[in-house]
Amino acid sequence: RCGRCEAIDLRMAWRGSAGSLQAATGDANVATDFNIWFDPEAAHIAITAPWPKITSVGTVTNDVVFTPQIAARLLAKKTAVTEAVAKYTNPLPLWDQLVTAIAADPTLVTKEIVAPMDVDIDHGMGYGTTHIWSAETAPHFGERPVHVVLAVDEPRFVTEFVRAAQSVP
Repeated sequence: RCGRCEAIDLRMAWRGSAGSLQAATGDANVATDFNIWFDPEAAHIAITAPWPKITSVGTVTNDVVFTPQIAARLLAKKTAVTEAVAKYTNPLPLWDQLVTAIAADPTLVTKEIVAPMDVDIDHGMGYGTTHIWSAETAPHFGERPVHVVLAVDEPRFVTEFVRAAQSVP
């Protein structure tokens, strides 16, 4: 048992398998499996640990892309940070930045579902596959309810991202 679990709100950039993700959310973005494929056992341990809340932000992070418009807003105040972000982020999604923002400010989430989730750690063809079920179809083998983020307040996130980046000299 984790001695600090009561004080931690675990947030994960989870990776969900196409079939189960499609069934639970209507989105079958297979690329979201990326992080869990690197260490399925660690993902299984994290997802089934006694955290008070697990938040999954996988597919929604693909939707917020660093555009030329965001770069222009960012570079309105030139600092070493804003210039580095503009140079090395364009045109990628703001994956880690959005995960961090949601961890710091959960009110950025505008839509989510809560669904049981686990990772296949059997060393077969499905190894590393994330499974997410509706509450009615979950197998009840220790999977935990996970808050799967489906939408965020993107304009507010971008505004806060730009403001934060510009505040660092």
